[in-house]
Amino acid sequence: IIFEKSFRTSSLPNLWSQATVIPIFKKGDPSLVENYRPISLCCVTCKVMESIINQSIILHLETNNLLSNKQFGFRKKLSCNVQLLHCKNIWTTQLDQGKAIDAIYIDFC
Repeated sequence: IIFEKSFRTSSLPNLWSQATVIPIFKKGDPSLVENYRPISLCCVTCKVMESIINQSIILHLETNNLLSNKQFGFRKKLSCNVQLLHCKNIWTTQLDQGKAIDAIYIDFC
């Protein structure tokens, strides 16, 4: 019922937007603040709803073939490793045919 109302009204209960941030020790000297990383503890109900929405969106994109075949990240059975193997195969074919290869690597943060 809450999920349906949220979809209809395009809104969430205020508590769902809040998180408790706690520091988690990584390594090194525990007295140094830079050796901790923040972890946000979010509302479980909201995370369940986000998961349902995410699955629905991905299903829609994949069912309707809306994702590029060059999109490997964040897709089932595909990864950066699979993309690198794909690139290696293309490059090997190009080199075997005596063709040049130009490559540009860009990392979007």
